[in-house]
Formats: sequence, structure tokens, C-alpha cells
Amino acid sequence: MAQGYLNSDDNRRRELIGEDYFKYLATRTFFQDFEKDTSGSIISCKMHDMVHEFVQFLTEHRFVTEVVARNSTLDLSSKRVRHLRLVIPSWDASPLSICRREKLRSLVVVFDGLISGDALQDLFSRSKLLRFLEFDSLRLRPEQIAGDMKILIHLRYLSLISCWGLENLPESVCELINLQSLNLQGCLDLKKLAVGMEKLINLTYLCIKECPRLSYYPKGIRHLTSLTRLSGIKMRVDQSDGNEFSIGDLENLDLLGGNLCIELIGDALNWAEANRAKLHNKIHLKRTDIWICSPNIKKEEVLKALNPPSTLLVELFDYKQWLPLNEARIQRMKMKENIRIARFVHRAALQFLDGEEAQSSLMISYFLPYELK
Repeated sequence: MAQGYLNSDDNRRRELIGEDYFKYLATRTFFQDFEKDTSGSIISCKMHDMVHEFVQFLTEHRFVTEVVARNSTLDLSSKRVRHLRLVIPSWDASPLSICRREKLRSLVVVFDGLISGDALQDLFSRSKLLRFLEFDSLRLRPEQIAGDMKILIHLRYLSLISCWGLENLPESVCELINLQSLNLQGCLDLKKLAVGMEKLINLTYLCIKECPRLSYYPKGIRHLTSLTRLSGIKMRVDQSDGNEFSIGDLENLDLLGGNLCIELIGDALNWAEANRAKLHNKIHLKRTDIWICSPNIKKEEVLKALNPPSTLLVELFDYKQWLPLNEARIQRMKMKENIRIARFVHRAALQFLDGEEAQSSLMISYFLPYELK
């Protein structure tokens, strides 16, 4: 999707076109060992060995995975690389010293560390043709991407999964008008989304799961009428707030499909606002999980106010059910953060002591977070 391969003349949704391609290839045994969820949908599979080898032959030098060593420079001038995945094992490596990267279409960076603002600025300025950009587990500050990311006008897919230090999503991200997918899952420090989210008119996928500190969801999300997936959003149910997203703002998001998980904020239920969500128009939805955060709101009231169609599976969790599950979720978040800190301690000590003795002596502290279970 990010590379623009899934297009049609009849304006069909790209996800449906992709599903048709996948089903066709699956019937021709291009894929095998399917795993399905409880609803019968395929969630993973394997590519046949012969098909994999053939694809590798066809895409030689175009799809590259590189493990970046300390203070190294990656030269792409002699290759036809279009899609690059960088794995940076050392916290003090120089990950973005890449020569001849102007023609890159996809870039994935996996790194448990901090990348300087100068390095990011250099990356953005010389990779203007990027359509797919993923930063995994990087330490990012809002000001590092605030000014320069907007020049990536061709970007279709942006993933900042598990990035930390990012307290708010910069407004410059809203200048990426061709963006179709935005994944912020696991950004533990994220507190606020960009106010100008309504500018992302082509956005079809927005994931904000596992962002426990996120408390501000802008009203402009209601204008993203191309959304087909919306994961992990809190919305007011007590009123139609002028600044924050409320349940009635689902009114025109009729392309939403799959599973929708929402948390209801407020101490009272506004029936008119809930009814305005018009769940009966969301014909692509398969399931809706609703978490009620207030003891003053009853499940029966919510169900009556929303009046979902009989074909839509709705699961409601009231305050008594929500509290222990939410505590468990927060505990998992804390464990993720502790694991991340332990990794840094482990790496720093290894480089300081420079020996196998350090590795063995730190094994206990490295696995300490698992004792929190």
C-alpha cells in the first residue's frame, strides 16, 4: 500500500484489494502454515521456500538488511537499494551515516537509543522520496522531527512504534497530506496528539494503542472520513466537547472496519451524544469493545443509547471489570519500560568493562524486570 501498488479504477478500498491479492496467491499455494484468530481471520502465514528464493532473486540489491557497526558508514552507491532495514545493536553506533540514499523508498530503523537531531535532519533532507518510514524503539524528542519531517511529501506509512521521549506528536506531521497509515503503538511517553489531525485527509489507519499517558484526542479526528482502522482511542461520553473527541464524533467515520476498541470518559451518559455515533452505519465493523471508566454509567444504558445493529458484536466492560484489567495493562507497560532501561544498563556496562565477565555478572540485573510478573 505504501508503495502505491494497490490501486483500482473503481475506487475500491486498498485493504480489500490487498485481501483479494492475498487470497488469490494463497489458493495458488504461494503461502502456507496459516494461523487464524477466533473469528477465522488469517493473522500469520509462511511463504513457501521456493517462492521466497525466487522473490529474493528478483529483488536482489533492492531489499537490504544491514547490521550497523560502531562509527561505520553505509555506502549504497554501488547498489540499487530501494528498501533498507537498519539494525543497530550498539547504543553508540552511528546509524544514519548513509551514502547515496536519495532513491530510498522504504527505511526501517531498529535501535534502542538516541539519534541526534542533526542526523535526523540529514536523513529527511536527503530521503525525500521515502514512502515508508519506521522507527522502532528510538528515543525521539518532538523538536527533532518538528521541522524537517514535513518535507517527506511522498510518505504514505509512518510508524514510531515503541519510541520513547516523544511527549507530543508535532504539528508538522499533519503536513504529510499523503499519509495513509500512522502507528504510534507503545509510545509510553506520548501525552498529546497534534491539534491539526484533520489535515491528514488520506489517513486510513490510526493506531494509538498502549499509550497510557495519552489524554488528548483532538476533535479533528472526526474529519478523517477515510479511516478504516482506529485502534485504542478514548472519547467523551458525557458531552460534546468543543476541543476533545467525543463518541458522537464517530458519526461520519462510516468506513471503520475490523475491531474497534474504545474507552468512554466522563461520569454521566449523554444519550443524544451516544446516539449520534450512528453505529448502524458502520457496516464494515465486525466487533466493538467498549470500556466504561465510570461507576456511574451502566452497561445497559450504553447499549440502549448506542443502539448497535444486531449484526455487530458488542462487548461492554463496566467499571468493576475495567479496573483490574487496566491495572494489569499498566503493569505490562511498566515492565516494558523497565526492560528497556535494563537493556541500556546491560549494554553500557558491557562496553565499559569490555569483557565476557561483565556479561555474566549482569545477567541477573538484565532479567530483573521479569520478576515483576
